Amino acid sequence: MDLYFNSILAASISILASVITASSAYYFTKRSQQLNDERRIKEEFFRQFIKALSDLAIDNSNRSASLAFSESINILLLIGSPGVVKALMNFHNYIKSDKTKTDGSSDQSDLHDELLHDLIKELRLDLFRNFKVNKDFPKIHLVGGPQKY
Repeated sequence: MDLYFNSILAASISILASVITASSAYYFTKRSQQLNDERRIKEEFFRQFIKALSDLAIDNSNRSASLAFSESINILLLIGSPGVVKALMNFHNYIKSDKTKTDGSSDQSDLHDELLHDLIKELRLDLFRNFKVNKDFPKIHLVGGPQKY
């Protein structure tokens, strides 16, 4: 009787361990897939935002560039982390007040570049989920090409 009980107990423990192992593997695999899918989606929208921002920097009077920029901001409000949303709103509040055109002073340009720098760093942090990604990240500014005619 004792041997029979021990055999059943050992088999039950083996089955339970197998179920727990399989369930854990499934859970962590699925979680990893979801995080990768989320990262891929965010990367695509972050790229669209940067392209829209670049297009707007090239030709600020282009209606389609302005519309694409507005749409990309609204999407980032939905998918971005709180840090991204805060940096995005700070940058947007600055550029919507049209301070970039008022006097052209270097202080205004520096603030624009600082807010853009903060936004890009938050986008990178949200995308890579690693604080080290921004270590030694250089100061940046917008780069635009000539207008297309």
